[in-house]
Amino acid sequence: MDIVNEVYRRLNGSVEYNFYPMRRSVYMLEKGKANVFIGASKHLYNDTLKNDYLSIKLYPLTFVIYYIDSPGKSLSAKDFSALHELSVGSVRGSATESSLYDNGFKNIVWATSIENNLLMFLNKRFDLCVSEESTADAFFEFSKEYGVPKVEKISKPLLKMDMVVGFHKSMKEDAARFENELQKVKKDGSLDGLISLYFGEKGLRLYLSRTEK
Repeated sequence: MDIVNEVYRRLNGSVEYNFYPMRRSVYMLEKGKANVFIGASKHLYNDTLKNDYLSIKLYPLTFVIYYIDSPGKSLSAKDFSALHELSVGSVRGSATESSLYDNGFKNIVWATSIENNLLMFLNKRFDLCVSEESTADAFFEFSKEYGVPKVEKISKPLLKMDMVVGFHKSMKEDAARFENELQKVKKDGSLDGLISLYFGEKGLRLYLSRTEK
């Protein structure tokens, strides 16, 4: 939302948010009951909606699986079948949730936030941890502070998708203005700064500083 807010701030506009389950949000966009949808591309790229919205990519997401390395332990699975008996932590979201179940994971611990997920993982509440790939530096850095030997990631991604803004097809001019301003946000570095508040070490450190180890 911060990215969308920044774009509309530069356009001298404002945004009113209503939070609904993902399927209902997509349905509302499809039926013209909502003007804009913010979410994962996975929920927009389907036959039902392909002619009913104008999609603008905010940024790409790649979710990977992390594990705590130890002597004699090396996980480099070409598929995830060898990992099914292990517990895995993840922030609950419809895209990651369906990907975990689709790949056969059953012992899942749901975290309330990215930082909560990281904290529980470093405290060894579960064996594996699903997080966005750009959190890797933070994971590796924090592992030293929590006395964790070494955090590694499995090279095969669990999920790739884009965060997108979907405009109803009747809003072509609005979508064009938004995309034009979004390119400026990307070009001047503001987009990277906003993303780092969620996935970067600085942002995670800010949240974790408020939580006891």
